[in-house]
Amino acid sequence: MIKSKEKIKAKKKEQARRRRKNYKSSLYIGESVELITGDLTRYPACYCSHYKGFLTFNMMKLHRCEARNCSHIHKNIEDYL
Repeated sequence: MIKSKEKIKAKKKEQARRRRKNYKSSLYIGESVELITGDLTRYPACYCSHYKGFLTFNMMKLHRCEARNCSHIHKNIEDYL
């Protein structure tokens, strides 16, 4: 019983690691950019011209940018690097 729980836990952990790796590798830009909070990241999702900084996907959810159809969000981040 214990071994099967350990196996399930190990499989879930490995699956989550693979998902993170695949997700982040597709967004990686190679150089650090400054977020609107002042932190640095290499995985920006968009640029906000109102705050004059980059946002991650979680920050976009927090600020509800897409839900509000914010006109300050620019998804083509290559123009702002």
